[in-house]
Amino acid sequence: LDLRSSQFQNLANTFGMGGQLGPLNDFLNSPEGESLGVIYVTDLMAAMFGGLPTLLNVSVIDFPNATPEYLMELIEFNMDSFSDSLGDVEMQQLTTATINNLPGVRGQATADLSSVGMNAQITAKVVGLIANDKIYILTVATQSSSFAGKDAQFEQIIGSFRPE
Repeated sequence: LDLRSSQFQNLANTFGMGGQLGPLNDFLNSPEGESLGVIYVTDLMAAMFGGLPTLLNVSVIDFPNATPEYLMELIEFNMDSFSDSLGDVEMQQLTTATINNLPGVRGQATADLSSVGMNAQITAKVVGLIANDKIYILTVATQSSSFAGKDAQFEQIIGSFRPE
């Protein structure tokens, strides 16, 4: 799902979410939003009937000589930056880790979207890996009320996340 595409923008308008496009496009055009990669979305029926979809995003950033400590600072900075566009974002449990035999970080975040006009909270798992002179950041998120039921699936996705 390319959030920048006219197809997505038209779909959002069709389902009455056109009012959210301004803040979304502002974010996508900001320095923080420019690194947003392709987003995969499921649970579209839930989104059409007032809920939020489950999403997966992978961003790849060229960054020779990155360290897990720097990656942790980068993710914390980005999560703080998202607070401007997504409401109150709180990073939890962010630690350095070896993930799939690669150096990286992992953590969990929550966001209250009420300040951006949505009566919802989301919970996300964030994983950053360092390989091939690049930083790979995987974010999987869902509505907080659905998180417990999706946690095992998220862990399976994280377990299979490897740069090519």
